[in-house]
Amino acid sequence: MKPEITCLGIESTAHTLGIGVVSSQGKILANVKTSYRGEGIHPRKAAENHLLNLKILLQKALQVSKKGIEDIDLIAFSQGPGLPPCLRIGAIAARTLASNLKKPLVGVNHAVAHIEIGKLTTGAVDPLIVYVSGGNTQIIACSERKYKVFGETLDVALGNAIDSLGRILGLEFPAGPKIDELAEKGKWIDLPYVVKGMDFSFSGLLTEAERKIKNGEKVHDVCFSFEHNCFAMVTEASERALAYTKKEELLLTGGVASARRLQKMLKEMCEAREISFFVPKREYCVDNGAMIAWTGILKYLFSGGITLDKSRIKQKWRVDQVEIKWSNERETQLKKKKGEIIDVGAEAVIYRTKWLGLEAIKKVRLKKDYRDSALDAKLRKARTREEAILLHKAKLLGIHTPTIYDVDLRRCTLTMEYLEGPPLSKVLEQLNRTARAKVSKKLGEYVAKLHSKGLIHGDLTTSNVILQNGTIFMIDFGLGKHSNNIEDFSTDLFVLKKSLENNHWKISEETFKEIMGSYKKSFKKGDKVIFGMEKIWRRGRYQKRTK
Repeated sequence: MKPEITCLGIESTAHTLGIGVVSSQGKILANVKTSYRGEGIHPRKAAENHLLNLKILLQKALQVSKKGIEDIDLIAFSQGPGLPPCLRIGAIAARTLASNLKKPLVGVNHAVAHIEIGKLTTGAVDPLIVYVSGGNTQIIACSERKYKVFGETLDVALGNAIDSLGRILGLEFPAGPKIDELAEKGKWIDLPYVVKGMDFSFSGLLTEAERKIKNGEKVHDVCFSFEHNCFAMVTEASERALAYTKKEELLLTGGVASARRLQKMLKEMCEAREISFFVPKREYCVDNGAMIAWTGILKYLFSGGITLDKSRIKQKWRVDQVEIKWSNERETQLKKKKGEIIDVGAEAVIYRTKWLGLEAIKKVRLKKDYRDSALDAKLRKARTREEAILLHKAKLLGIHTPTIYDVDLRRCTLTMEYLEGPPLSKVLEQLNRTARAKVSKKLGEYVAKLHSKGLIHGDLTTSNVILQNGTIFMIDFGLGKHSNNIEDFSTDLFVLKKSLENNHWKISEETFKEIMGSYKKSFKKGDKVIFGMEKIWRRGRYQKRTK
């Protein structure tokens, strides 16, 4: 192998055809692109546009890079996920070049490529990744040489939601810049705000925005509030993921990463948590060929090339299916805080304190400067009240929860019993099989009791279960609510399943099976809830995983 290799990368997952030339030293020699423009995106027409421009763009990339085709050592292409007609154009071109030039061929995951070009161009090392684009919205972090999805949209992607609002308003595609402009003159009005653990949902927000417009609400106000709520939801879920993963960097990438308000919100949140914030230049946020070329080099150096029979496109290829052999992740720890603060969560600070001589904690919901002040006040007060009610109702059902000593809705604080034990996330894998099964069955029983009375936890992870002297306590009902909707039950358990898969993958299947066995015995609607989980799992490209 040469000391330095040069890769030509072809990006063709959707409306953009991009060709990049990158060296193994990380030098971007060329990054040229052209995009299909129409009313939305028509896959076949976009593919035809790619085919018409492919030869011209290839010549331009070689000219800009000052390389001849014979100087290219490696051919990479976006293998998925994406629109099949568009993916096929890039795949056929890459196969043809690799075969004719007798060069190695590498298939690249589109989402991984967004992450890797972001890390290369910003200097981020081991960040939490907020990946927002037209077809994808995910919160990702590298763990055990895989990019694991800690949060994602449960329906449409952020970019698609914005463009859908644009179509309702009769705006040209892409609608983001024009909605930005309209939002400049708007003020916040009440629209849905849906965060479920580290996941989020945009479809209800879009439906209500359309209803407001039809009812004569000012377009500027709808645009401002729609955009504000979307971005604030992603920011809140990202902050929860930072608190959960203990990452000390955040990388924003993908086509929607260019949105100034989203950048501002995430930057403010990161500064408040003393987290480094990175966002690439716009040409590397949007789909581009350089990201495919650079990721192709990384993959080739650690895994080699692929044969033609392995180069079929993968329409639903998830980011968490790719082994990241080149990972240089480093363990990160949240900076220790001084004073009485014992934990810094996504929305609250936990203080160690005393209450009438008893050991206690005080949970203080902090103001979030990235959110509109009216929305922020509404959320903080409502969540404080709801958490106090749900903790009390859970205790009445025989579920172990911390005793509430004081509720202050004006200051948005809860003072509660201090629990000595560690979170289940820290000790689950240390338990022997018998002890783990006992804890799992009890947790399943507890969740069933909640659901049978229409109580939703809202952030059901192993970090929100405390193990004290063999007894489990459920904590942090901050995203909880009252509901008898099967999908809300399913979402609760889906969050728990993802928590196990991301953090306890060696025992996740066995543990979740024990939880669900106990849950079904204790809740007569258990089978419907499991079916609901399957529907969530298979919803669009975001949950369906191919083997």
